[in-house]
Amino acid sequence: LGLIEGDIHSPDLIAKPFMEDELILICAPTHPWAAKGTIQPEELKNQGFIVREEGSGTRELFASVMLSHKIPWKIAGIHNNPESTKNAVAAGLGIAVISKLLVQKEIERGELVPVKIHGISFKRHFHLVYHKNKYFSTGMKQFADLCCLNLY
Repeated sequence: LGLIEGDIHSPDLIAKPFMEDELILICAPTHPWAAKGTIQPEELKNQGFIVREEGSGTRELFASVMLSHKIPWKIAGIHNNPESTKNAVAAGLGIAVISKLLVQKEIERGELVPVKIHGISFKRHFHLVYHKNKYFSTGMKQFADLCCLNLY
């Protein structure tokens, strides 16, 4: 039994959606975009992004959306956890696309600023995954049911 982000491609696994998440663009309060609120996609061209490590679902979604909109971008830093990403952005070392759920407090405190990108959305789904022949104990079934109660 697992909780994962992204799609499953194995016919031996069952995936049930349990949560939707949106990645948002964030910048430091001192960044020029902080006062704008919304930017055009072409403004992202060749900007320095703080990104997750290779293989990260967050990075894959970000790179895929940027590629689909033909927006070239640069790496300003690579971080393997959201805290260091948030700290780097707050320090003005670059901008980032990160889960909205992970930056709510920093946005409320004014440490980070969300910036909308006109016409671009970074949405992803989380799934409860298990083998199609998996035996579910009572506890596992209760856990799976609890996860799926919070459907978006």
